[in-house]
Amino acid sequence: ATGEVPNNNKHANLNGLHLSIIQSEKDTFCNVRGSLPKYYTKGETNAIDYNFSDFLTTTELLNENLSISPEKAILRGFEFGVNVLLPFEFSNIYECVKSYKQHAPKTNIKTKGILFDFQQYQIKIYDKGLQETGKKSRLMRFEIAVNKMAWIKHLNLKTLSDLQNNKV
Repeated sequence: ATGEVPNNNKHANLNGLHLSIIQSEKDTFCNVRGSLPKYYTKGETNAIDYNFSDFLTTTELLNENLSISPEKAILRGFEFGVNVLLPFEFSNIYECVKSYKQHAPKTNIKTKGILFDFQQYQIKIYDKGLQETGKKSRLMRFEIAVNKMAWIKHLNLKTLSDLQNNKV
């Protein structure tokens, strides 16, 4: 807001991605957070049928436009999910989801949906149409957010290029 750059750190938002360069006394860290589907649509939306081919195109765009090499982009966490068109309004789902692994769901304040919050991962279920348009819909989004890579250590995913292998 003031134009000041604290500690020479730099931040920018670009088409659904938050880019940051953090300088410490010894190292410089570059971080990217945000939505790859939104970056793929040039910042318009992430409410699309984003498939594996789109993901591969996005990694090429990241490399071409931002010099982010998939082989060097270390994963610290990521989200994946599916959209399901329900035969009824999403609001009926609230009555059906009672627990997961003996945990009661929380309300996800951001999406107004259902959240199961664990130490290494989260499960989110919400009305994607409501998130996009502000109107109730039948489009349910089911997401898993990997917060700690230890949870999926058995998959041996370390970099963005590891996700380019559709055998995972």
